[in-house]
Amino acid sequence: MADESLPALRLEMPVPETDELGRYLEDTVTIDWQTPRVMEWARALVEGVTDPAGRVTRLFEFVRDEIEHSLDVPTEKQTCRASEVLRERTGLWYAKSHLLAGLRGRNRCRGHRVAEARRRCCNIGLSSCASEGFRSAAPA
Repeated sequence: MADESLPALRLEMPVPETDELGRYLEDTVTIDWQTPRVMEWARALVEGVTDPAGRVTRLFEFVRDEIEHSLDVPTEKQTCRASEVLRERTGLWYAKSHLLAGLRGRNRCRGHRVAEARRRCCNIGLSSCASEGFRSAAPA
């Protein structure tokens, strides 16, 4: 039986900080998608997937399932850049989000094409939404 004294938690969809979502796919110091390894993996992961939503889902699931969260495994490796996360196969949530953004950047996954992956990301509480240029609204 639910405790009726606790308020219901309501999560809202993220709100874009800007309409220029392509800005969040640029190559940067931390989202270094133009490095050879990230470009190779990004291409290989979506090979044969023609549906844009399917491409984003494949990238998201790779980061979620194949990259360990650093606090969940015994490691002293510290990663931040997308290329480091891919090389070490571990990272904290923000580092994993850098890899996801980098893989998306290489594949030019933009705007409406990422809506489903963004929804999944936020529904499971993965904070990578921040790297995608979205901020979650505060719970009511």
